[in-house]
Amino acid sequence: RMDRLDTFRCSLLKWYDLNRRKLPWRGDEETTGVADVLSPKKVQVNKSSTEKNNRQQRRVEPYGTWVSEIMCQQSRVETVVAYYQRWMKRFPDIATLSTASDEEVNKAWVGLGYYRRARLLRDGAKYVMENHAGKVPSTVEELLKIPGIGPYTAGAIASIAFARYSPLVDGNVIRVLSRLRALAGNSN
Repeated sequence: RMDRLDTFRCSLLKWYDLNRRKLPWRGDEETTGVADVLSPKKVQVNKSSTEKNNRQQRRVEPYGTWVSEIMCQQSRVETVVAYYQRWMKRFPDIATLSTASDEEVNKAWVGLGYYRRARLLRDGAKYVMENHAGKVPSTVEELLKIPGIGPYTAGAIASIAFARYSPLVDGNVIRVLSRLRALAGNSN
């Protein structure tokens, strides 16, 4: 059973390396969309070595990961890209965000809805400044203490920005596993 899990994990990660969307919060200069990933016309030119090199060169910032995870809640990734880029220009680091007013934060968030997420992100930045000298903590346990960060977001930040093994289950994971196991019914 563990051999099957390891094989599945390796296959899924290999697929991801070859087909993942390029996004600014993943350290990519250019972005791609769903259509680019799913396009049958895509040329597979020895991408494995290119992606491996890109992965080593890309730097995934914990703050950027945190911002993207909060923005992507209740929003489509395609929509978030432009908001993320504007947000990072306005609030390039935790220190800048921690001193922002409600008005500044809300103005930068206009159009994403659920403004509480933005204010909690700012409150979380204040907490990180006060309790972690402006550095996003790397463990799920410490991340969970930050206002606005729940179990999924803590696991995502730890996994993506700090390469920690942390199980994450969301609707997408449920859908993939349901399809792999041919489970009928609503995956929500």
